[in-house]
This record gives sequence, structure tokens and C-alpha cells, in this order.
Amino acid sequence: MHLTAELLKYRAQVDIVHVPYRGAAAAMSALVAGDVDMLVDSLPPSLPHIRAGRARPLAVTTPERVPQLPDVPTMIEAGFPGFEVWGWSGVATTAGFSVRTSTFASHVGKNCFNSSKNAFRSLGISVPSAR
Repeated sequence: MHLTAELLKYRAQVDIVHVPYRGAAAAMSALVAGDVDMLVDSLPPSLPHIRAGRARPLAVTTPERVPQLPDVPTMIEAGFPGFEVWGWSGVATTAGFSVRTSTFASHVGKNCFNSSKNAFRSLGISVPSAR
């Protein structure tokens, strides 16, 4: 999120001060309280605040509008050609995690992911095809 804000700062030629927080919940609390003027965050944790009227979305960073916020323009539509930022999430474990257990966990994770695609999409998470 920090680098997306830096990209916005550069592309819009505005002076934005980065205020670090320990996670999205603390940052959103600061936005709702009026302690900060803007926030770059992913859709799933922001959506409840947007729907409740506590936060107002200005644009999304995906190349197309998201189904959960059909009236919110993309950054490209808002006047920033080529402004696309996609999120990434990963799963990590300790260095000592066994290969056998890791392979099993990967298999279980893939099956859970494939069976949960619609649930992810309802939360605002873009789901690519599994490989």
C-alpha cells in the first residue's frame, strides 16, 4: 500500500506524507477518526467502512472497476493513464517446516482456495485461475 501511495504522489505531483501504522485496521481507524486525510488500502478491509459511510472511495487501482463498487472509477478513468496496482498475498511458515508437511499444506490450500473462489470474490478479492 505504501508504494501505491508513493506512485500516486509521483503521478499526481502532490506532497503526501507517509504515516506508518501497524496494519490496515489501525490506519482505517485513523482515517475514520480524521487523523489522516487519505488512505491507500485493499478492498476487503475497507469495504465495511465504505458501505457504512465512514469512508469514501475515490478510485480503485485495478484496470477495471470492481463489482463491489461499480460507481467508483479506476485510477485510469480518474486521469492517471497506466496506473495499475494489483495486490499480492502469500502464505508463509517457519524455516523448519518439513517438505512433506509443506506439500500436504499446499494441496489442502489449493483445494480450499478453489472451493472458496466465490467467497473471495464477494469480499472484493480478484481471483485468478488456479494453475
